[in-house]
Amino acid sequence: MPRLIILNGPPGIGKSTVAHLYIEDHPMTLSLEQDVVRGLLGGWRTRETESGTLARDLCVAMAQIHLLAGHDVVVPQFVANSDYLDRLLELGHEVAEQPIEFVLLDDVGSAERRFHARMNDPRLVEHQRIAAAFIEHAGGFAHQYARLARCLEDRDAVEVRSVEGDPDATYRAVLAHL
Repeated sequence: MPRLIILNGPPGIGKSTVAHLYIEDHPMTLSLEQDVVRGLLGGWRTRETESGTLARDLCVAMAQIHLLAGHDVVVPQFVANSDYLDRLLELGHEVAEQPIEFVLLDDVGSAERRFHARMNDPRLVEHQRIAAAFIEHAGGFAHQYARLARCLEDRDAVEVRSVEGDPDATYRAVLAHL
């Protein structure tokens, strides 16, 4: 039976890296990043609310199709919106093995430093520039980290310490809960 795995956490904490490690070990798994889907929409930068809503709807539909086809779906995404998480988990309960929601964490200061350090990675510069602008526009990193913490207060997410500089250790910690 397919599995739905949500990898939540602050920006830059290693969600996409852990998802990549998982899909490398689990062929035909879909790594479903809302930011990537949103980037496929024309004019998304000038229609933040509309493009975000549509991207979330598309992600849920894509996850459903992939799970029904019998394949795992990993959702590596900073989500401070319980409604979206609930929609994903509801879908997971309907068509997958027991879905699981993780949150990758580090203390706020280290997490913010890691987020900004991504600007030094040539592969991530454009993505990081856009992400940093969105984070700043939304109140800054500490504000977004606090939003995530509030969102997670009433959730049954499995907390995993993101090990800076050792994504394999973080990945192993995620796998230990699966």
